[in-house]
Amino acid sequence: YEVDGVHLDYIRYPELHYYRACACPDCGGKLDPLNEEWVLRRASNVTSFVEEVRDLAGERGVELSAAVFPHYPACVVEVGQDWVSWCELGLLDWVAPMTYTNITLVAKRLAQEHSALVKGGLYEGLGQRRSISNLSPEKLAEQAKAVLEAGADGIIVFSHSSLSQRDLEVLSQIFK
Repeated sequence: YEVDGVHLDYIRYPELHYYRACACPDCGGKLDPLNEEWVLRRASNVTSFVEEVRDLAGERGVELSAAVFPHYPACVVEVGQDWVSWCELGLLDWVAPMTYTNITLVAKRLAQEHSALVKGGLYEGLGQRRSISNLSPEKLAEQAKAVLEAGADGIIVFSHSSLSQRDLEVLSQIFK
């Protein structure tokens, strides 16, 4: 079958303290993880990869999207994800902030922030069964409604394998 798009799920550095990967006497522990040059280099490395994938996706006429950390611009510093710039540069067709929380107000406020940062192509990721969120079908629907009202174009639920029949029934009422 034809591929419609490519979704970058883990397009980031593993964590802020990745700079400790080298512990040799010459460099180990000497680099400040909040050093602006270091932060920007990491973000540039990730952005360069996204640019390369965008070129490949464009050659094949397929969409490109990414799952991203929800707290911008902190994610630029923490994991090198400058996803707002990616959207501004037209590198992504749509973006999915991983807005995993049990608290609907938090999901709504994040969606409001995200919709102010990107114009179109915003699909909030709701964490139905994650270590930091565990949503009942009703709570999942509540969050879906909240983020849509806040400006999201749609939702993505993580993960598909955790969705129950009841989850699908409740969500289908929202997307009639």
